[in-house]
Amino acid sequence: MSLGKNEEYSIMESISVFEIIKVGIGPSSSHTMGPWNAASAFIRIIKRERSIAEVKEVFLEFFGSLAKTGIGHGTDIAGMLGLNGEDFKTINTSKIDEKIEKIKNTQILNLGGEKEIPFVYGHHLILNMKKSLDFHPNGMIFKAVFEDGN
Repeated sequence: MSLGKNEEYSIMESISVFEIIKVGIGPSSSHTMGPWNAASAFIRIIKRERSIAEVKEVFLEFFGSLAKTGIGHGTDIAGMLGLNGEDFKTINTSKIDEKIEKIKNTQILNLGGEKEIPFVYGHHLILNMKKSLDFHPNGMIFKAVFEDGN
Protein backbone atom coordinates (compact mmCIF):
# COMPACT_ATOMS: atom_id res chain seq x y z
CA MET A 1 0.00 0.00 0.00
CA SER A 2 1.31 3.39 -0.93
CA LEU A 3 0.52 6.57 0.99
CA GLY A 4 0.27 9.92 -0.65
CA LYS A 5 2.26 12.82 0.73
CA ASN A 6 -0.68 14.26 2.69
CA GLU A 7 -1.59 10.88 4.14
CA GLU A 8 2.00 10.31 5.29
CA TYR A 9 1.95 13.46 7.41
CA SER A 10 -1.43 12.65 8.91
CA ILE A 11 -0.12 9.48 10.59
CA MET A 12 3.07 11.04 11.98
CA GLU A 13 3.18 11.73 15.70
CA SER A 14 3.04 15.43 16.54
CA ILE A 15 5.02 17.13 19.30
CA SER A 16 3.86 20.25 21.08
CA VAL A 17 6.22 23.21 21.14
CA PHE A 18 5.85 23.13 24.96
CA GLU A 19 7.53 19.71 25.01
CA ILE A 20 10.56 21.22 23.28
CA ILE A 21 10.74 24.71 24.77
CA LYS A 22 10.49 25.36 28.49
CA VAL A 23 8.78 28.65 29.24
CA GLY A 24 10.47 30.80 31.87
CA ILE A 25 10.91 34.43 32.84
CA GLY A 26 13.07 36.70 30.71
CA PRO A 27 14.07 36.44 27.05
CA SER A 28 16.68 33.70 27.60
CA SER A 29 15.93 30.54 29.56
CA SER A 30 19.65 29.79 29.97
CA HIS A 31 20.01 33.15 31.73
CA THR A 32 16.94 32.68 33.93
CA MET A 33 15.92 29.07 34.45
CA GLY A 34 19.55 27.95 34.72
CA PRO A 35 20.43 30.39 37.53
CA TRP A 36 17.03 29.84 39.16
CA ASN A 37 17.63 26.07 39.17
CA ALA A 38 21.17 26.62 40.47
CA ALA A 39 19.88 28.81 43.31
CA SER A 40 17.30 26.16 44.20
CA ALA A 41 20.03 23.49 44.16
CA PHE A 42 22.15 25.70 46.45
CA ILE A 43 19.25 25.85 48.92
CA ARG A 44 18.94 22.03 48.82
CA ILE A 45 22.68 21.69 49.52
CA ILE A 46 22.42 24.00 52.54
CA LYS A 47 19.51 21.94 53.86
CA ARG A 48 21.39 18.69 53.30
CA GLU A 49 24.71 19.84 54.78
CA ARG A 50 23.53 22.19 57.54
CA SER A 51 20.23 24.06 57.87
CA ILE A 52 18.67 27.27 56.62
CA ALA A 53 18.31 28.40 60.26
CA GLU A 54 22.12 28.50 60.57
CA VAL A 55 22.65 30.83 57.57
CA LYS A 56 23.65 34.42 58.34
CA GLU A 57 24.23 35.68 54.77
CA VAL A 58 24.31 34.45 51.19
CA PHE A 59 26.21 35.83 48.23
CA LEU A 60 25.60 35.26 44.54
CA GLU A 61 28.06 36.37 41.86
CA PHE A 62 27.44 36.06 38.12
CA PHE A 63 30.22 36.01 35.50
CA GLY A 64 30.53 36.30 31.72
CA SER A 65 27.38 36.89 29.72
CA LEU A 66 25.28 36.00 32.77
CA ALA A 67 26.63 39.22 34.28
CA LYS A 68 26.77 41.29 31.10
CA THR A 69 23.16 40.65 30.13
CA GLY A 70 22.01 39.85 33.66
CA ILE A 71 19.66 42.75 34.20
CA GLY A 72 18.19 42.77 30.69
CA HIS A 73 17.66 39.01 30.66
CA GLY A 74 16.37 38.74 34.23
CA THR A 75 19.32 36.70 35.52
CA ASP A 76 19.50 38.77 38.70
CA ILE A 77 15.76 38.34 39.24
CA ALA A 78 15.96 34.58 38.70
CA GLY A 79 18.82 34.27 41.18
CA MET A 80 16.98 36.23 43.86
CA LEU A 81 13.73 34.33 43.37
CA GLY A 82 15.53 30.98 43.49
CA LEU A 83 17.27 31.95 46.73
CA ASN A 84 13.92 33.19 48.04
CA GLY A 85 12.50 29.68 47.68
CA GLU A 86 10.25 30.45 44.72
CA ASP A 87 9.54 27.74 42.13
CA PHE A 88 9.64 28.89 38.50
CA LYS A 89 7.10 26.21 37.59
CA THR A 90 4.44 27.43 40.02
CA ILE A 91 5.18 31.11 40.69
CA ASN A 92 2.44 33.57 39.89
CA THR A 93 4.33 35.55 37.24
CA SER A 94 2.17 38.63 37.83
CA LYS A 95 3.73 38.82 41.33
CA ILE A 96 7.40 38.66 40.25
CA ASP A 97 7.97 42.42 40.10
CA GLU A 98 6.32 42.86 43.49
CA LYS A 99 8.49 40.13 45.07
CA ILE A 100 11.71 41.61 43.63
CA GLU A 101 10.81 45.14 44.70
CA LYS A 102 10.14 43.85 48.22
CA ILE A 103 13.58 42.20 48.37
CA LYS A 104 15.31 45.31 47.04
CA ASN A 105 13.37 47.82 49.15
CA THR A 106 13.47 45.94 52.46
CA GLN A 107 16.95 44.51 51.77
CA ILE A 108 15.68 41.22 53.17
CA LEU A 109 15.61 37.84 51.45
CA ASN A 110 13.47 35.00 52.77
CA LEU A 111 16.09 32.31 52.23
CA GLY A 112 14.49 29.12 50.95
CA GLY A 113 11.17 30.58 52.08
CA GLU A 114 12.26 29.79 55.66
CA LYS A 115 14.51 32.48 57.13
CA GLU A 116 14.76 36.20 56.59
CA ILE A 117 18.33 37.38 56.12
CA PRO A 118 19.91 40.68 55.01
CA PHE A 119 20.23 40.95 51.23
CA VAL A 120 21.58 44.10 49.63
CA TYR A 121 21.49 44.14 45.84
CA GLY A 122 25.00 45.03 44.63
CA HIS A 123 26.60 43.58 47.76
CA HIS A 124 25.03 40.14 48.13
CA LEU A 125 24.31 39.86 44.40
CA ILE A 126 27.15 40.91 42.09
CA LEU A 127 27.20 41.08 38.30
CA ASN A 128 30.93 40.65 37.63
CA MET A 129 31.29 41.81 34.02
CA LYS A 130 35.09 41.89 33.97
CA LYS A 131 35.90 38.31 34.93
CA SER A 132 35.08 34.82 33.72
CA LEU A 133 35.52 31.62 35.66
CA ASP A 134 38.01 29.02 34.44
CA PHE A 135 35.51 26.15 34.39
CA HIS A 136 32.88 27.97 32.31
CA PRO A 137 32.68 31.48 30.84
CA ASN A 138 29.09 31.93 32.07
CA GLY A 139 29.45 30.73 35.62
CA MET A 140 28.07 31.72 38.96
CA ILE A 141 29.26 31.34 42.53
CA PHE A 142 26.99 30.88 45.51
CA LYS A 143 28.35 31.37 49.00
CA ALA A 144 26.68 30.94 52.37
CA VAL A 145 28.07 32.37 55.60
CA PHE A 146 26.79 30.59 58.67
CA GLU A 147 26.16 32.00 62.13
CA ASP A 148 29.31 30.17 63.38
CA GLY A 149 31.47 32.01 60.84
CA ASN A 150 31.96 29.10 58.40
